Amino acid sequence: MVIAIAIRTTDNTQDRGRDRGPLFDCVGRDELIQAKRVIFVCLGNICRSPTAHGIFRDKAAQAGLDVVIDSAGTGDWHIGSPPDTRATHAAQARGYDLSDLRARQFTASDFDQFDLILAMDRANMRAIEALRPAKSMTPVLLFRELLGQPDSDVPDPYFDGSFDHVLDLIEEGADALLARMN
Repeated sequence: MVIAIAIRTTDNTQDRGRDRGPLFDCVGRDELIQAKRVIFVCLGNICRSPTAHGIFRDKAAQAGLDVVIDSAGTGDWHIGSPPDTRATHAAQARGYDLSDLRARQFTASDFDQFDLILAMDRANMRAIEALRPAKSMTPVLLFRELLGQPDSDVPDPYFDGSFDHVLDLIEEGADALLARMN
């Protein structure tokens, strides 16, 4: 399967010596992404990544896109827990149901299970890359790269309560991902 995405890194340690090749250096923001298995990753898997999971799941279904969608956290604090009630209520107010989602921890095997890994922020991107198996070429992208903002994080609403702002970013990013997958 060919996955056409743009990855721009400013920290060479993220590459861990891998040759990403010209595909990752020159593909534009509007290039097609041919991924059929996508995972969204944040810290605890109770706010940002389950919100992205639920939103993209709904949008992909409405578009008739056949894609496997999941979410995970780099930390293990909330394994088995539902999304934060504030995230659930904010999503529900916009018509998204997150009630069936449960937190799980991202593992190295996710590199084999998914075609595209979307990190919600740079710290989690580093944690994901630290788990990368030696021969894995699965792309890890910052979520806001989909919005042409490769050095920007999706803020963590757990502490500041910015759930509506995060929903805005995730809806926009999900639309951009969907447009690039169709």
